[in-house]
Amino acid sequence: MPRRGRILYCILALFFSISLTYRVREIVDRLALLLNADEHVRNPLNITLNGDIYSLASEAEMAGLQKGDRILVFADRPYRGLVDFVAPLRVAKPGDPLKVQVRSADGATKDASIVLNPYRDTPVGAGEMAGQIVGNVIPLFCVLLGFWVAAVRIYDLRAWILLVLLNSFAELNGGLVRTMYGHDDFFQPIGLAYEQFSANLWGVAFLFFGIYFPECIEVDRRFPWAKWLLAGPILVLALQDAAADVLAGRHIALSKYVEQLLFGPGSMFFLHMASVGGFFACLGYKTFTATNPDMRRRLRLLYAGASVSMTPTFIVILFNIIVFRRPDTQNATIPLFVMLVGFPVTMAYVILVERAMDVRVVLRQGLQYLLASKGVIVIQVLLSFMVIFTAASLSIDGLNRPQRISLMARGIFAIALIQLFAKKVRAWIDRRFFREAYDAEQILSELANKVRTNVETGPLLETVANRISESMHVSRVAVLLNGGDAFRLAYAVGYSVAPDFEIPANSPDVEKATRERLDADLVLPLSLNKRVLGLLSLGPKRSEEPYSRADVRLLGSVAAQTGLALENSRLTAEIASEVAQRERLNREIEIAREVQERLFPQELPEVIGLDYFGLCRPALGVGGDYYDFLMLPDNQLGIAIGDVSGKGIPAALLMASLRASLRGQTIEGANDLAALMGNLSKLVYESSSSNRYATFFYAQYDPATRILAYVNGGHNPPLIFRKSGKILKLETGGPVVGLLPAPLFRYDQAFVTLEPGDVLVAFTDGISEAMNSANEEWGEEQLIECVRRLVDQPAKEVISGLMAAADEFAGGAVQHDDMTLIVAKVS
Repeated sequence: MPRRGRILYCILALFFSISLTYRVREIVDRLALLLNADEHVRNPLNITLNGDIYSLASEAEMAGLQKGDRILVFADRPYRGLVDFVAPLRVAKPGDPLKVQVRSADGATKDASIVLNPYRDTPVGAGEMAGQIVGNVIPLFCVLLGFWVAAVRIYDLRAWILLVLLNSFAELNGGLVRTMYGHDDFFQPIGLAYEQFSANLWGVAFLFFGIYFPECIEVDRRFPWAKWLLAGPILVLALQDAAADVLAGRHIALSKYVEQLLFGPGSMFFLHMASVGGFFACLGYKTFTATNPDMRRRLRLLYAGASVSMTPTFIVILFNIIVFRRPDTQNATIPLFVMLVGFPVTMAYVILVERAMDVRVVLRQGLQYLLASKGVIVIQVLLSFMVIFTAASLSIDGLNRPQRISLMARGIFAIALIQLFAKKVRAWIDRRFFREAYDAEQILSELANKVRTNVETGPLLETVANRISESMHVSRVAVLLNGGDAFRLAYAVGYSVAPDFEIPANSPDVEKATRERLDADLVLPLSLNKRVLGLLSLGPKRSEEPYSRADVRLLGSVAAQTGLALENSRLTAEIASEVAQRERLNREIEIAREVQERLFPQELPEVIGLDYFGLCRPALGVGGDYYDFLMLPDNQLGIAIGDVSGKGIPAALLMASLRASLRGQTIEGANDLAALMGNLSKLVYESSSSNRYATFFYAQYDPATRILAYVNGGHNPPLIFRKSGKILKLETGGPVVGLLPAPLFRYDQAFVTLEPGDVLVAFTDGISEAMNSANEEWGEEQLIECVRRLVDQPAKEVISGLMAAADEFAGGAVQHDDMTLIVAKVS
């Protein structure tokens, strides 16, 4: 049994012991006054909680007591509360003198001795006898019924609500004063607190029962907090009332203080009436909206029984309120009380006869199993005791020490054999009585623990099928999975030969076809989000009992959980496949990255009077940024930088194509850079889709003349930093490469003469548009300022400084674009 189940049973046992102890005490006290009235005394006077006398019997008047006197000492004990008053009267006998000390209204203290009279002078009438018997039997019946249902359905919230409802109903007529305050022992405050608290819970219990029986009403699912607007105040006031009554036994002042903390009893009454109204409203709504015929019949029975038994009393109480009478039992007659008895009787009929909570099968088989299994334990204990007793008797009968040790060893071995035999017998009894596993939480929790660890479909289905077969003693279990086009058998247990068949997924009634093909008693869908993943087929139970509502409810939960586990298994398989595919893709990207790195310049040709360097850092494994240095005829240096639209492998492929085209155009040298750029644009346009293009800048530098010829194809203008502080932007050119067909555009070529100390900086927008976590761009202005700070450094150090400055600005934000730089310094 799970830990939660053990805790719940311990709570139930404690609650039951308190309830039954108090109920037995009250029954004994009532019967004592009914059957042996001549052996008990009547109350000689009535007092307030403070001890003020407000009415007297004749024997008290003869002793000289008067109305208004305040009791100081009662039966030789100082008066502290009602226990000091009621307890002595409960144990006193007729004719006993009762010593009392009082303070009169004028402040004088006087002593008196009351000769106590018998409780009753006249014989008990038949009507009173019948009323007392009913008044004792019905509360006891309510208590036993409530605890029995809770014990059988320990995890069912409705069973606990029913328990509270029946216990509060048992205490609704008010406790007997001599039971509440007449026992001067440790249990008195416990029993009194139980009685008063239970009696004040009837409104809450009715409301909750109406909400949750037989199923939770839809309004509560949408607004679960609404019921606490009534239940919360009732619970607080019930605790206050119970605490005040307990303190009234021995602590008068504290009792009055607690009683005045919150609202008075009138508020409690109106809250109870509102709660009972909520009970009838919920029950009536469910009665008229229920679609299941069995549920509708049970609800009608319960609604009719509650209405007939409670409506007359409710009307009487309402009449008392209208005519400003106290809402008590002034008009509560024996017929009204007898009608109230109809409510627990109706409850018992609906639960036991109409099987509203599926407890009949549990009772029948549970008693058989209990007698058989516990009988084995008793026999085991008796046999073990006999072995121990025999060994002990023989050991003192003149045996030496080795003989005694040998005898004890034989006894221990015999006890071990008895235990082993008893275990096998208990297992046989389990099989013999086919005890049903009604502990739904245990089945689901154990199954959940196993299902969570099964990420493969085969072991998952094996676990589910075997667990159901063992727990509920089902002879045959099969699981069919939906393959898209048909349902096919995936796992089966209990079949001599595994069935080989399939049912088309588009069949009009798949469950019926499965039931016929597998001779199943029950077929449940394994579904998730209205998508049927498979079918769970169950043959007959070995006990030949039909599947009850509790069985179907439990198996439905198992099927739902299995459907979720199947989906998790499928997702796990897909994730594993995706991970493997991703690993292959990562490897391919790694290879592509290595190839792309080989496309960038591996060695920098030496150019007289020029210090230059380039760097590309892709945002992904590979990217679409491109830079290149080409050694041309006449010792000229070709300088290229570009940015292909997009990222990743498509952009990298276009970048490789652009590089190959450029090198093909410049292999023999080129003087007309505008024509070269036009040819490149035509090649890219013809070899790529319409949404693929590249910004591209190409220049040729002649170290002999320091003339830089260039064409800019829509790229970020490279910058020339002069020693004077002036900055030139190389913008002349035309549109981006590969976007438009050749007749629609032309390129222009430009020249600029570089001077010693000039620094050329070419970059892609991944540098100037580097972003931080606030989506702010680094910007070209900050790039320019950074170059000015680094202008005296070598070209490679300038690039490192620019990259570091951009990264520092990004502050750890993800690099969103490829970053490429070229720096060339003229000396």
